Amino acid sequence: RESEFGKNEVWYILDCEKDSYLYLGLNKDYSKSEIQQKVNDKSITEALNKVYVKPGDVLFVPAGTIHAIGAGILICEIQQNSNSTYRLYDYERRDKNNNLRPLHIDKAMDVVDCNQYLVNTDGVGETIKYARSEQRLLCECKYFEVKYYDIPKHEIIMVDDSSFKAIVVIE
Repeated sequence: RESEFGKNEVWYILDCEKDSYLYLGLNKDYSKSEIQQKVNDKSITEALNKVYVKPGDVLFVPAGTIHAIGAGILICEIQQNSNSTYRLYDYERRDKNNNLRPLHIDKAMDVVDCNQYLVNTDGVGETIKYARSEQRLLCECKYFEVKYYDIPKHEIIMVDDSSFKAIVVIE
């Protein structure tokens, strides 16, 4: 779709209110017709994993996974380069002109992952201790990797021209 290969994302929960949650993937395997019916009758959230989050949680969102970020959550989102977002449902939200935001049901149904998604909020990597800091791999996929550094005072992070690097200071 859109001459792209989808959009993989990782969410790092920076902060959230008590009892904040998001939706991530399906809570069991569904057929496309079952998902379509739940979209039509506006019960799609019943088919999703409701994930309560806390600061420091890491969630990988593979391309094609239905997802939504709930109220009261501040995330740092790292994603595969893509300009595409397909909405199946949008809580009747409106744009600046008071029009309902557009849905992209047909396109979304073409790419939706119908399999159950098993949620892991821990990230993937072990912690590596250095003389002045610690590093932990939070997420690694074909398109990007995300590392968390705990740097008490200072650290040298090597960069080169082999890949784009972004450094986000969160505290």
